[in-house]
Amino acid sequence: MRDELPPLEELTEEQKAKRARFRKRLLIFFLFLTLAELAWLGMRTNYKADEAALAAASSAETVGKGLVFMPEGDITAGVILYPGGQIEYKAYALIAKELSEQGCLVVIPKMTFNMAIFSPLNGEVYLNTYKDKTDNWYIGGHSVGGVAAAQFVAKYPTRVKGLILLASYSSTNISKLGVPVLAIYGTNDLVLDATRKAKYASYLPEDTTTVEIEGGNHSGFGSYGQQEGDGEPAISQTEQRAQITEAIMDFVTK
Repeated sequence: MRDELPPLEELTEEQKAKRARFRKRLLIFFLFLTLAELAWLGMRTNYKADEAALAAASSAETVGKGLVFMPEGDITAGVILYPGGQIEYKAYALIAKELSEQGCLVVIPKMTFNMAIFSPLNGEVYLNTYKDKTDNWYIGGHSVGGVAAAQFVAKYPTRVKGLILLASYSSTNISKLGVPVLAIYGTNDLVLDATRKAKYASYLPEDTTTVEIEGGNHSGFGSYGQQEGDGEPAISQTEQRAQITEAIMDFVTK
């Protein structure tokens, strides 16, 4: 018959310490494996910015690990835009540039492991850096980036004037924080989890501004090609981007 370990209360202090060291080493080992896997996922960005987005990104200033698009004239608003999961942050440069041409200071942070959900408070450093430029700040994000942006709002509800969700939802209840929300969706989006979107609908304010882009899809919120599993768009990416920009400008200039 196999010998059984004695109960914890019967162990000597030395045996207890030895068991504790073993558990600690085991925990460190599994933590290392988890971090290694996350780092590997971050290095294998699934969707790269296309040539047009890269060209637009080259016109931005690199600040920290993010892109900053500074308007030439007066600043209407500041917009921090979190990228979608496993999507190169430069893929959102075209929409950022178009917003900056209409007076917005736009920041696209580069996220830890290319997943905004791992660093939802990354936008704070830019709020501090550009606090003298404008006090009309908004934060938003695409897909998982929107979920992370909502977490930022939950943490710092008084630091922004609104939340912008691009094909996204909030898994954090922000319905009673008094922060206005703009939610933009594409009718041909097959990537956004409709079940989760419905489940968390009550987490948004009742007066959330919702814009549906007829024929738009999930991939059309960035410039990185067609995302796997997404619906085919019925409008051009240029048209979808124009509608996104218009909705955002209406929201931040109310």
